[in-house]
Amino acid sequence: MTKDISLVTCEVHFDQGQVLDLLQPVRSKSELQEVPFLLASGRETNCSPAILQGIETVAESLGATAHINVLKLVSSMGEENAYEDIRRIVRKRILLDSLNQSISFLAKANPNDWEGEGPRAA
Repeated sequence: MTKDISLVTCEVHFDQGQVLDLLQPVRSKSELQEVPFLLASGRETNCSPAILQGIETVAESLGATAHINVLKLVSSMGEENAYEDIRRIVRKRILLDSLNQSISFLAKANPNDWEGEGPRAA
């Protein structure tokens, strides 16, 4: 099943703030370590900016790929543009991770093919 997972996204307030408890086991599974984990903020909150920054810092230290502040994007870009921007970012991230995994796989499968490779003259 984990081979079918190309992205994990979770709202900061998931299960009363248990998002960090979800992030740790996701990152501990070797087959999920390279899967992007996006943390999203989508609700109004009474938390101070310092607390929100602390949550983001802890999430990144535990392996979150990025934090998306949906409310801030919507207020600055409008709802339709914000969600299109988020979709574009997610698609790009999945594509980049897929390419990186393919390159890593090829390098491991054929390590001698990559040794001494440098720029080729045209």
